[in-house]
Amino acid sequence: MAALADRYGMGVRDLRLLADAWAEGGRDGVVALGPATDDSSDQEAVVQAEAAIQAWRDRHYPLDLLEVDVWRNRLTVWQLVANDDDRRGAPQRRPLLQVRRTAGGRWHLYRRAAQGEWWPVTVGGRRAPQTLDDCLQAVHVNAAWQFWKGDVIPQRRSTP
Repeated sequence: MAALADRYGMGVRDLRLLADAWAEGGRDGVVALGPATDDSSDQEAVVQAEAAIQAWRDRHYPLDLLEVDVWRNRLTVWQLVANDDDRRGAPQRRPLLQVRRTAGGRWHLYRRAAQGEWWPVTVGGRRAPQTLDDCLQAVHVNAAWQFWKGDVIPQRRSTP
């Protein structure tokens, strides 16, 4: 991996991130990894996604304070927790998840890695078409507000 990364003038971690994005969504996965887009055709879907995220939050995290930021084709969900340094101050924002929409109408789920970058998460099998609901249903958070433990990849739930 190091030799391949060196051959293309990038770090091993960057190459792995690119490979994971390709495995998660093919060309759309790589597009989702890139800069946020401001495609007006997706803006209506992104606005509708805010309502879907709120409904998901009400079902799964009703007692927790969550905040959603919308920027272009990306929605980021943060958990608001008391600031350890000053309990009277503004709450800290912990990253919970990010979903990104690509022009093909596919949603891509991301989690925040320990090093700080957003990392693609495979939902329901590699390159499988996925909806916003598929992404949200795949999120399982432990008590430390981290995604599932280890490298367990959630499987798509079958609909009755």
